[in-house]
Amino acid sequence: MTKSIAIIGGGIIGLMSAWRLARAGHAVSVFEKNRTCGSESTCAAIGALMPLPPNKDGDMATFQRHSHNLYPKYMEELSEELSTVHPYKACKR
Repeated sequence: MTKSIAIIGGGIIGLMSAWRLARAGHAVSVFEKNRTCGSESTCAAIGALMPLPPNKDGDMATFQRHSHNLYPKYMEELSEELSTVHPYKACKR
C-alpha cells in the first residue's frame, strides 16, 4: 500500500529516509527551511560518521555502532542508483 509521507528536514537523515521510503514505493515530500539541503547539522559535521571510543557503552553507543555497520551498504546502494562512485573509506587509528 503506497502512502504519502512528509519528511521535515533535508539533512542526511531526512534525505536518506526519503530515499529509502521512495525506493519502497511511497510518495515522499521533503520539507527544508533552507535553500539547500544538508546545510545545517549535516554540513557542520562535514557529513562524517564520527568514531566511537572503544570503551563507550549504552544505547547511544549501540545505535552508533549499528549505524557505522550499515553505512557502507547504503553508500554502495546509493552509488548504484546514481550510477556514480561515492568513495567510502573506514579510517582506523
